[in-house]
Amino acid sequence: MLTLYIIFTTLIYPIVIILPIFSEKAKQFLSKRKLDKIKIKSFPKENSFNPKENRVIWLHAASVGELDQCKALAKSIKEKEPETYIIQSVFSESVLEKNYDKENTFLTFRLPLDFYFAYEFIFKTFKPESLVLMAWDTWPNLILAANRHKCSVYLASAVLDPKSKRGSFFARSLTKSVFSKLSGIGAVNESMLSAFKDLAGEKVKIESLGDSRFDSVVDKIKSKKADKNFVEFAKNYTKDPILILASTYKDCDLIVLDEIEKILSLGYSIWIFPHKIDVERIQETMSFLTRKGYNASLYSKVKNPCKDRIILFDALGILAFAYFYGRIAYIGGAVHNKVHNVLEPAYFGLPLLTGSKIFNSFDALELQKKKSLRTVNSSKEFLEAIQIYSDEKILKQLSAINSEYVLSRLGASLAFYNAFLKK
Repeated sequence: MLTLYIIFTTLIYPIVIILPIFSEKAKQFLSKRKLDKIKIKSFPKENSFNPKENRVIWLHAASVGELDQCKALAKSIKEKEPETYIIQSVFSESVLEKNYDKENTFLTFRLPLDFYFAYEFIFKTFKPESLVLMAWDTWPNLILAANRHKCSVYLASAVLDPKSKRGSFFARSLTKSVFSKLSGIGAVNESMLSAFKDLAGEKVKIESLGDSRFDSVVDKIKSKKADKNFVEFAKNYTKDPILILASTYKDCDLIVLDEIEKILSLGYSIWIFPHKIDVERIQETMSFLTRKGYNASLYSKVKNPCKDRIILFDALGILAFAYFYGRIAYIGGAVHNKVHNVLEPAYFGLPLLTGSKIFNSFDALELQKKKSLRTVNSSKEFLEAIQIYSDEKILKQLSAINSEYVLSRLGASLAFYNAFLKK
């Protein structure tokens, strides 16, 4: 099956060559990779780099979420091996320069497209001892190249998506062929061990080691400081319990903003964090509230001490710290697409509400089983859930469940390092 994959990717290579002529996005996509190739090839000469003197570990992330997993692992590696070089690749265009971990990584670059000889220059330049892939991102030609260069390949924070096309005959056969080339798999939990063993075979070392995202989320909260203006704002804010509406979209508004009057009557203040804070989205949310007859204040315009009960936040970098002051949190995205990050509010012990599309988040599904996360599909269900969560006894129980869920899963990065990367 791997042979067929190699033949197929080789046959489509000419298409990739001519595609930039017809697509500006394709041109930019490939241009970044060409520039990174030049950077990597010239790196040893410009930086006096000698891979024989120091160990090199290559971490790869598909997108921003997997990059967070890499950050936690990189930190654990550097704490144990300060002299080890860590190179970091990403694939998605959603990853921006600001997302990279500059402190623990030696070099960052875009992963080339998955052709048979696409990675030779990386392995020849850096001679990595280990390549660690995150979650599910197993590029066949990349893994084959690592095998040719005697580089061990591992899958960390490994998870199998129940909606994955790996259930089809071709995809499953290819996956089994690829997984058999791995040196080890660190599954996020024990329930996935049998599935990974079935795919990878008996020769591949497989252990349940957890998800390094938990380490990343908690480290991010603990290591970063909240904006001084927000700290001052929150310190002087009303003592009402706060309902946080996080990462909301227009589709979310129809559910969470329709019964605000009744929610306010329960004694709550409401902090709204739209997913995007561009002018259009802020105006859209404000207009919705105005049509409903509610008064809301923009965070950028409030004065301390603030007693306004509905605050619309139009500033970045605040949400993770706002959860500390919250009582209940609604997490957006799951009405129309898929749920956003539930770990940050769970860490602070907030009972959670969201839409029904939580298939993408193992954590959301687990918290739903524990009843500390509820899915709602209408404003009526949303209000009912708020009323249930408002019971102090229930609130205390669910708060403990969510905090414990996060705290009990810390340490996955170090566990993976000890299992597979430790010298």
